[in-house]
Amino acid sequence: AMPSATHYYLNYLGAQWFTHGMNLIRYIQVFKYVGFCNLWDEEDARKMSEPEDQDYYGMGSRSARFTINLMIVIVMGTMSPLMGMQGWVNFLVCRIIYGYLFVYAEGKKADSGGVFFVKQMQHVWLGAFFYTFLMIGLCLSRAPDNIPVYMTILAFIYVCYAYRKFETDYEWEHLPWAEMCLTDDGKELVRDDTGAKFVQKELLLDQK
Repeated sequence: AMPSATHYYLNYLGAQWFTHGMNLIRYIQVFKYVGFCNLWDEEDARKMSEPEDQDYYGMGSRSARFTINLMIVIVMGTMSPLMGMQGWVNFLVCRIIYGYLFVYAEGKKADSGGVFFVKQMQHVWLGAFFYTFLMIGLCLSRAPDNIPVYMTILAFIYVCYAYRKFETDYEWEHLPWAEMCLTDDGKELVRDDTGAKFVQKELLLDQK
């Protein structure tokens, strides 16, 4: 059953190329615009056809779907080497198509501060867990002895350690307290308020 399963995912990744192309032509917005033009003028029809549905075209939904595609490549890549090439082409197409859509076609998305990116990294780690589980099962069923099984179990232990390190060592929601208390030269820790502050220059009104 496993070869047929890997072949299914090969076909699935190939089909993703066409869905990206469908997103490029923005057919939903075109249908809305054409329909609204029958009732309102062109400018009102354009405004009413935007923005795109965030449940499918939003940052969270796209992040989840793209992460699933990457996990398919990671988990199934060893058993089906063509999966890597399929995944490479898929993300190359994504880079070209969505690089255009984000900048020139779609409305600007709100900046969430990296929440979706961190979730993507967490899901990729879960994919690493699935991969090690799959390799343990394959080694149990196909290996001539238990040595490959022991090696994959050691790999699973390392994945657990690395995932815990990823979750605990990287601070992205809050600044590390030690770095907040460093002097300007970065050599000493001070508890007093240095008076330093951060100002986003782009948010200041033009005083001219």
